[in-house]
Amino acid sequence: MIRSTLFLCLIAVLAACAKPTPYQPRAASGGFEESRLETDRYRVSFRGNTVTSRDLVERSLLYRAAELTLAEGGDWFEVVSSDTDVDRDYYTSGFVHPQPSLFRHRRKSFGFYPHFPPTVHKRERFEAVAEIVVRKGEKPDDRAEAYDARDVIATIGPALPRPEPE
Repeated sequence: MIRSTLFLCLIAVLAACAKPTPYQPRAASGGFEESRLETDRYRVSFRGNTVTSRDLVERSLLYRAAELTLAEGGDWFEVVSSDTDVDRDYYTSGFVHPQPSLFRHRRKSFGFYPHFPPTVHKRERFEAVAEIVVRKGEKPDDRAEAYDARDVIATIGPALPRPEPE
């Protein structure tokens, strides 16, 4: 009983420490990455950890595309293709270990009884990938997938989690 309580407390502490992937270059816990495909065309991606929501991953991708656009001297960008992949796995928590069976005198064996019922958990890790084209000048109003880079940075930037200073 004490072991299972300690284990649950440990899991709660570790879960409280888990934070979404901050907006950062690609690292083990995730982040952004880009590559140039042509002079004005890029592939941009952002991968989150298991506590980073799909929405945060997609907003981080747009933010990186806006930063890249401004760094390349552009004013707006167009998303020509995009996709969000999910890596999903399942695991169980709970202990199962041998305890004497209640019917030992009849079976002469030990049974396996859980301390508490095992629980199945789902983990999801999202990665958003987009191909963008960097453009200069005024953004056309008739293109649904066109974004003003400065507006994206002003709107999305303040809400993105950042790496903690070292």
